Amino acid sequence: MSTHRDTPDPASSSGTALESPVEPPAPVPPRQPAAAPAPASEDQVLSSLEQRAAACAKAAEARRLAASEAGKALERLERELAAREKQAADSDSDLERLSEESAVAAERAAEEAELSEDAGAKAEDLAAEALAARAAAQRAEAAAEAAFKEAGGAEEQAERRRQEAEAAEARASAARKSSEELAEAISQLRARLASAEEEVENTAAAARRTEERAASARKAADEARAAEERRRKAAAASRPVELSAEEAARMMASRRKPQDGPQAPPPAAKKPARAAPRAKQSPAPPADGRPRLSGYEIFERLGSDSLSLLHRARQSKMNRTVALRVLRPERVDDRAAVEQFQHEARLAGHFDHPNIVRVHEMGCDGKLHYYSMEFVQGISLDSAVRGAGALELKRSCDLVRDVASGLVEWERRNLTYGELCPPRVLLDGNGTPKIRGLGLAARGKLTVRPTSGTANFMAPEVLAGSKTTARADVYSLGALLFFLLTGETPHDEAGAEKILRSARRGPGFLYRFGNLLPRPITGLLGKALQGRPDQRHRGVGAFAEALEVIASGSALMQQTPDRAPRTFRPTHRFRRKR
Repeated sequence: MSTHRDTPDPASSSGTALESPVEPPAPVPPRQPAAAPAPASEDQVLSSLEQRAAACAKAAEARRLAASEAGKALERLERELAAREKQAADSDSDLERLSEESAVAAERAAEEAELSEDAGAKAEDLAAEALAARAAAQRAEAAAEAAFKEAGGAEEQAERRRQEAEAAEARASAARKSSEELAEAISQLRARLASAEEEVENTAAAARRTEERAASARKAADEARAAEERRRKAAAASRPVELSAEEAARMMASRRKPQDGPQAPPPAAKKPARAAPRAKQSPAPPADGRPRLSGYEIFERLGSDSLSLLHRARQSKMNRTVALRVLRPERVDDRAAVEQFQHEARLAGHFDHPNIVRVHEMGCDGKLHYYSMEFVQGISLDSAVRGAGALELKRSCDLVRDVASGLVEWERRNLTYGELCPPRVLLDGNGTPKIRGLGLAARGKLTVRPTSGTANFMAPEVLAGSKTTARADVYSLGALLFFLLTGETPHDEAGAEKILRSARRGPGFLYRFGNLLPRPITGLLGKALQGRPDQRHRGVGAFAEALEVIASGSALMQQTPDRAPRTFRPTHRFRRKR
């Protein structure tokens, strides 16, 4: 508010103060009601109100000594304003709104004249803020509408993608089914081809034997005809002819009545006895029990089986430590054992995977057949669990996932390992698991009776000697994961026959560990350890993918069930007697 005030004339001020009670101010001539005022714009109204407020402020300052008279004049003005507002209410809505705003503006002007001169600026700021708020509201509304449209489009796109995913899954399922059928047909064709090849070999061998007998018979007949010719010539010359015993026997044989099929040659005459050739002797084992092979320095024995011996050795040319498998000396003359050993070496040499023990070299020194392999400096999974107990959940899943990655190589070659168990998985110095041996693929025509330790991890169809597929290895992977998590074997039975009966019942034993294993792991084991192959995962790759999904979800891995799933709880027939 301005501190400058207009000083009124004392004479005029005093005169006005004395005469006001007697002579009221001249009445203001009333407005002509004939013509209604034209509605003014909002800016004009505000400008008029500001001028009137300023005039009122000046009048209030000039007439501070005549407050009572000004009050009466203000009341009279208010009565006149009320009368005019009543008249204006009958005209139109704009004049009525203008009159109301005039009254409000007059009251605000009287108050703002005493408080601040900045009311106008504040009003302008508030108006600008209101306009800005309205503009922001309009922008927000437009953005919300755009977001709503975008959300609708995203929902439609998600629905289309979901339909496309369902169609792709259906196509993939059909492709997997056709692939399995094709693999089955290929397996049958290979079996038929192997049988046909064996029949062809047998037929060829029989033909060769028949041809040899026929050649011998033709030779004997030629010799008999020559002897008969010499006899006739000698008789014509009337002199005796001396025949050897061999020629006489052949001549008598040629005069006999011919019979069906080629005849065996007659026994040859006895010749002076010769010294019998020395039979080939098997290489005698050295005094210390270690074989001698050129290019290798052989150390202690690591293990053995019915076919071969396993030693730790050093390969001189490469200057590296290897695991050397040598055919048993007493079986070097066994043709079937030699062929089986060579088949095992060649088959093992085809695998090149970080989770499979690699083969370096295959050879033969004299009659000793051998092949060298990667030497794994570590312990087996069986020793690790027996010594330290059950492993952690993440470590167990990582180990089984790596082992499954190695078994995928068997699956790609339509082979079945079948005998996977903790002693057949080695841990190197970095903790990486490596599968040793070839399982069922290395047996060939030899048969091995499983022990109770390995039978606990074999699928029922393997124990029963039935046809096996990659789903047998899925069962072994599930049993291996169960062993690493609990430290116990799946079947608490003695003997392969009892274990077979228990395995055919399914994974009923999981109910004992329902509160210890997470739900996802229990579900995975419940499917992998089914007694029927068609109820398990379709292959080692599918099992590895399912395990990868579970292992990647840390929150999911921490879930433990309150009780065992009802699917795996055994009935009263299968409960063990306490």
